[in-house]
Amino acid sequence: MNNESFPIKFNNEIDKVKESENELYAKAADRLRQLAEGHDDILSGSIDLKEPAKGHGTASAYEVKIMLYMGSDHILATEKGQLLQSTLESALDAVERQVHEQRAQQRKY
Repeated sequence: MNNESFPIKFNNEIDKVKESENELYAKAADRLRQLAEGHDDILSGSIDLKEPAKGHGTASAYEVKIMLYMGSDHILATEKGQLLQSTLESALDAVERQVHEQRAQQRKY
């Protein structure tokens, strides 16, 4: 059984980006589903987009957090950056890297 259709929760705290018209969400969801293709280890996921609080000494304009639930294991990537698109790409890269590492470890056992 494979699990390419696992649920992905989308939390958006950026006023100017709406889920219904958001190509970033669609792109991220597609990439996560491709990661799950042919596997049954990813049960669900979440994508959080937000703007960090102002006045906290941060130069970052955006924060992207991606969580994948893999049975009893959880994969989390948090990235901060000036551009939403590149910050999202960095978070997706980090999640993919962690999933591949997790799968490689499990194959060793």
